[in-house]
Amino acid sequence: MSVNSPTTSGGATAWWRLGGALGLAWFVLFFIGGVILHGTPLAYDEPIQQAREYFQNNAQAYLVGDYIVRLGFVFGFLPFVAALQSRLGATESEPRILSRLIFGAGLATFVVGDASKFFLNAVALAGGSPEISDSTLRTLLYLDSVSIATIGAPATLMVFAASWLIWTRRALWRWIAVLGAVAGVLLVLGAAFPLEHRSVGVLFGVRFAGFIALAFFVVASSLNMLLGRGTARAATK
Repeated sequence: MSVNSPTTSGGATAWWRLGGALGLAWFVLFFIGGVILHGTPLAYDEPIQQAREYFQNNAQAYLVGDYIVRLGFVFGFLPFVAALQSRLGATESEPRILSRLIFGAGLATFVVGDASKFFLNAVALAGGSPEISDSTLRTLLYLDSVSIATIGAPATLMVFAASWLIWTRRALWRWIAVLGAVAGVLLVLGAAFPLEHRSVGVLFGVRFAGFIALAFFVVASSLNMLLGRGTARAATK
């Protein structure tokens, strides 16, 4: 499938390829820190003693994992989003609202996601110490769960804006737009999972699937920016 690329200088193309490479680096760092080192995420209704034991046994790995994830977002995800905005914005006519929304929503996704980690980072820093009361630990688990659910809202806006430009301007492989649309629907529905009042329910599964689809969207877009070629379709001035 051909991919439309606006006529640009070699410098712009190099930046887009760098953004694609950094997007892939984000995925690798996120997998190492957020999946391998963190392990199974704690549910907000996890038995308090089990949650405390988790941090007593895994505090250092948890902190290292979050550090790696944070590095991935700052030096991988944000540059990827900036490159994606530039790549898609080059095919969009003024006032280029959608491409600007991509960066704004991507930045908001990072800010909300990074802030959501503060709650359990505090518990990990304390090593699950008994000085943190059971009620405080439970509250921090609640806050962590709700704040992570909030990530889905700005992430949805980012993938919807990007998907519209990809589909209408054929800026990247067109099937990426379908993947982004699916990810957006899953993310916005999954963001409502606290309404079920269950840590593991239908909407929780939808939320998890949404984040997986978002990761695949980033990977696919990164690969296309890194490797994709096509004919020109520049924006109308």
